[in-house]
Amino acid sequence: MMKILISIYAFLFVLKSQAQEADLNIHFLKNIEFLGYIIELGDPSDNDPDHPISKLIHQYPENGTKKSLEEIFGMGADIDYGVFISLMYNLPEFPLDPNYLLPEEQAAKLGFKTDEEFNFIRKLVQKVDAFYTESHFETIWNDLKPYRDSTLIQIKEFNEIPSIIKEIESFYGSSFTQYDIVPSLTIWSGPGWGGANAEGNTARFILGPIEKDYIFKMEGFQSLAVHEFGHAFADQIVLQHNAELKETEALFHPIETEMGPQGYYNWKTCVIEHFVRAGEVIILEQLKNQSRSEALLQEYRDNRKFIYLDFIVQKLKEYRAANKLGYKNSVKTTLLDLHDSYLKD
Repeated sequence: MMKILISIYAFLFVLKSQAQEADLNIHFLKNIEFLGYIIELGDPSDNDPDHPISKLIHQYPENGTKKSLEEIFGMGADIDYGVFISLMYNLPEFPLDPNYLLPEEQAAKLGFKTDEEFNFIRKLVQKVDAFYTESHFETIWNDLKPYRDSTLIQIKEFNEIPSIIKEIESFYGSSFTQYDIVPSLTIWSGPGWGGANAEGNTARFILGPIEKDYIFKMEGFQSLAVHEFGHAFADQIVLQHNAELKETEALFHPIETEMGPQGYYNWKTCVIEHFVRAGEVIILEQLKNQSRSEALLQEYRDNRKFIYLDFIVQKLKEYRAANKLGYKNSVKTTLLDLHDSYLKD
């Protein structure tokens, strides 16, 4: 009987461990690497050109003058990188089936809603697919495999990732069934992109190397993960408060000239970024990274001109971090407080 019970407990432990591992998926995506390659050809990174990875990425210098690449740059000039990331993340793996047609529903979720816009984005996808074949990227992808494998080993040894996700879930008061971390060797060092999938069950975090020359390390990864996963939680909640967003819209005017070059062209995107960065500051503090939390607050407020960040951090600490309100009501109350403190006569 004892042996049976031990076997049952062991089986349940294995199942539990497998479930926990399945919640976090760290992997490369060929489509994202190809997008990074396209960006690299148009706007080269500052990586060492003699680095082995750089040499593999640039083994076909003639690709930079392909007509199909020029057409991609021409058509995609006004498309936000985040939209391009979401498009490539959700497309089938390149090369595409010759009969593939981007579904209208998927195009609409990316902001392309009219027939003219459908035709535009579908044509762009076709151009990207054509360049994929012409560029011999399949060879580049295969040649980079040893470096992808070593990078995955390194990131999977970041023991703090589960505690980071746990702290993010605790602050926002919700969770996703899947967390998708997609590193890239071809995207510039430093940036990341976060969000949730259309079904709302997966939070994704796409990132380039933490530092130039393809370096991934825990320092820097922590705050980037908190920030980008934060978008999956915060974006949808902030956008639910239409009335409060409308009432505080005038707050965008004093910082409009500073926000535009950073990619925030209206109050909605700007206020989302304020809340995500406020969450980043608070969660890093809760993760016992006080110095990084304070440094980011100063950087965002003083250099990036997120002038309402101190106020939002203070209010979210009062409402959310102290567990007085859920995150949704914390956002709503904070927006009301913003109005009363900055706009009320």
